[in-house]
Amino acid sequence: MKEFVYVSITLFIIWGIFYFANRKNISSGKIYFCMLLCMLLPPSLGEEALVNSWYHEVDLINIFVFAICLCVGFIPWLVFDKRTKNKIFEIKDSAIPPLKISFTILIIWSLFSIIYLMPSAITSLAMGASETRAILYSGKGQVLPQSPFTTLAVAGASCYIYAILFFYIACLSPKLKRYRVWLIISSLSYIVNCLAFTARDGLIFIPLIYLVFYLVFKRSLHIKIMLNIKKRIKLIVILAVSFLVVFSLSRFAGSGKKTDWESVYSGTFGYITQQPYVFDATIKGQDDFWGFEVRFPLINRILGIEEHEVNRKDNSFEWSFGTMYAEHYSAFGWSSLILITLITVLFFSFGISYLFKRKKYFGAILIFNVYCYLSISGMFYTRAGANVNLNIFYLLLSLIPFFAPRYISCKNTKSITR
Repeated sequence: MKEFVYVSITLFIIWGIFYFANRKNISSGKIYFCMLLCMLLPPSLGEEALVNSWYHEVDLINIFVFAICLCVGFIPWLVFDKRTKNKIFEIKDSAIPPLKISFTILIIWSLFSIIYLMPSAITSLAMGASETRAILYSGKGQVLPQSPFTTLAVAGASCYIYAILFFYIACLSPKLKRYRVWLIISSLSYIVNCLAFTARDGLIFIPLIYLVFYLVFKRSLHIKIMLNIKKRIKLIVILAVSFLVVFSLSRFAGSGKKTDWESVYSGTFGYITQQPYVFDATIKGQDDFWGFEVRFPLINRILGIEEHEVNRKDNSFEWSFGTMYAEHYSAFGWSSLILITLITVLFFSFGISYLFKRKKYFGAILIFNVYCYLSISGMFYTRAGANVNLNIFYLLLSLIPFFAPRYISCKNTKSITR
């Protein structure tokens, strides 16, 4: 248990110093640090169960590097929060017609995803999380049929981050009022997608992203709208937590009369409390490096390297959550950890700064939306990876904001004037 104390103290000191040094410029980024605090929780409920957890003797230098990586990864968020400090966003009248078209397309696409994925979600829920995951892990069955419609539905559900952002943009103008409820429903398409696999990440990411953009836009909203949004966010959080509890109990509580609370804890909070230990294990044990094939296969295809399988089953840390930085290291070692992290941070930092300087506020918010999702999901794994299509998808989402129209205007204020 002594190692856990050392790890928590090290992380708390480094993250605490970074936060308090920049606290005046951090607003929506508070959500990021709340997630970091969750990593300070014990890896298991009791000392006896530590043997079965990721808890082990660590090299504190690796924990120091881990903490620094998460601070460096926050820099684009800090850049965004600085630029939006004391800012009020407004919708230009000329932007209303094209925004209505964009909202309508996204809503129809999302509703199609919900309708298409719902039968699979119901089937998986009926089987139970434990049985559904067993089928997926065995590779002997499929949850969703293989067809272009499945690809279209899953892609539509993946655009939920835009449904959340567009909901807040719709709240900036009464002319977009009728789209608000539909955009909330559209944002839930990803949860239906997750239900089909009895996955739980959507139950975490969706409430967090709603909270992030609430903090971004709250100064720009009328007080009545702001209060209504608070109520809706509370409802979303309550529903998400309820489903999360049900899934966790279904997967980890055990089949006997006595609930295995240790398994429930390690199967829920354990996914984030294990991160420092998995990172340390990766630094110590990774010697069969992945190259770009696992998370950035698009680069290999561009270089003319044919698709090939990478064995990730010989070491448990290779398929466990150690944040995206553990996966950066697993590519080529220290060089890839440094280079991939710096390239990502510099791209989003300079991209956000450039768009704000050019007064392209809509584009700046769009690129932050992509970064925010990659950053939050990156506390578990590299979300932009896994296959060529995902690489292309997130690359396009990261480049489109530079060509986005000036739909949003911005003015400085030190108090809410609307």
